[in-house]
Amino acid sequence: SEFSVNFDGDLPEYGTKGGALFGENGSASSPTIMFVDAVDKLLHGLIAIGVNLAEVAALSASGQQHGSVYWRSGSAEKLRQLNPERELVPQLG
Repeated sequence: SEFSVNFDGDLPEYGTKGGALFGENGSASSPTIMFVDAVDKLLHGLIAIGVNLAEVAALSASGQQHGSVYWRSGSAEKLRQLNPERELVPQLG
């Protein structure tokens, strides 16, 4: 089964164009929490089309040339405390 999330179309609240925000100086960035939100939407979408998530071996993402996510101090503990019954954005946002 397949399901996809398009940043601009499925997550318009982030205001991206082509999945990025462009600065006046020509810089481009993407909100990190948008990626987290996309994973939430992807998992909900897979469930909606009848996929048993226990059988999912991998998820794939494409379309971004490169990117970096920097974790702040204490992030490892926050990740350990994630509740699988709740969406990711409220827990990490």
